[in-house]
Amino acid sequence: MNINKFKYVIKRKCNRFVQIIKSGNNYTKEQKEIFDNAKVGDVIFCEMPMNDSDLYDVKPGHEQRPYIIVEKRENYLLGYPSSHVRPKCLTNYKYFGIYKSINEDCYIRGTKLDSWTNSYYNLSKVKHIEIRNIGWFFQRPNDSDLDRLEKILTIRKNNALKAMRMNRKFNLDKGDIVADGDKVFYIYSSFKDDVYAHSLYSDKSTNTDYRKKVYAYNKSYYVDISDFTQLNSDLYQNIINQATGESIKSVEEFKKKIKSKDSNKNKLEKEMHCKLIPGTLMRHKEITDYVNVYLFSRTKKSYGIYYEDIEENDVLIHILKRFREYKRFDILDRETFDKLIEKTNFDEDMRNFIIKQRNIWEERLIQED
Repeated sequence: MNINKFKYVIKRKCNRFVQIIKSGNNYTKEQKEIFDNAKVGDVIFCEMPMNDSDLYDVKPGHEQRPYIIVEKRENYLLGYPSSHVRPKCLTNYKYFGIYKSINEDCYIRGTKLDSWTNSYYNLSKVKHIEIRNIGWFFQRPNDSDLDRLEKILTIRKNNALKAMRMNRKFNLDKGDIVADGDKVFYIYSSFKDDVYAHSLYSDKSTNTDYRKKVYAYNKSYYVDISDFTQLNSDLYQNIINQATGESIKSVEEFKKKIKSKDSNKNKLEKEMHCKLIPGTLMRHKEITDYVNVYLFSRTKKSYGIYYEDIEENDVLIHILKRFREYKRFDILDRETFDKLIEKTNFDEDMRNFIIKQRNIWEERLIQED
């Protein structure tokens, strides 16, 4: 220990001794008053709780820092320390940020600061703060910030990470991920006690058209947007993760895409029908040079292709005008029909509809036989 550090340590010990002689306590009246008025959630500037020798090595001016109080006991506080240096990663639930409003003024001991930055609280270590370490009351974060903090502390606890909660109830929000027994859910809507969720799975093995990959901290899931569940709002205590902002946005876009697709599919099914079995060969009674292959009807029109175009790579669909004047004489075999449908420029829903109609008609013909 160098001479300057030795003098520093001795001076602090002497000051505490004098304080004890004067008042019988190692803290001042002002410190005790701040302690008595302190509440869970308050931010209090405190001297870093470390021995005098280690405190000497701290950069001058940084010996005191804000602590957010998460528990108050008989003669000491428990809180998380903060720094104004932004951590490299804010998505691993180790740090919690309280962000300064643009128009927010900051005062320390009644003096307005010319500048103020955001605060980042380290949630990996809770500190034991004695009354003698208390500096001054700084601020009380708004309820939304405290709810955000409690949510992250709950996630830490449910993932077997060190966490001391404030025992606040908070609301679940879009993108929150909760567990209920062996089931996991993605919250897509929440208002007060009304919480709605989609099921989450570890893979995309089934119902693939309705599953979207969701990324959260250190884990990914598949959300099934075809599954709707209303959850008990008390499940907030079971929150285990949060989807990233990008994933929340991608899920919403995916849902809009599926909704549009389903709407088009329903419209398609309402408008489309098959008057004959798809693949029926027919000629117009007056224009007998061309054989047409009937495919489907939509609203009041029927469509098909020329038989001679079957071998072409690109087949052109045309309207079968004066449809009632066509005479059918055969049915395209199934293998040729399937190859033909694959070559059309129909979308998947259209192809599936035509194939489904072919299957229905074939079953009907078998039953008639």
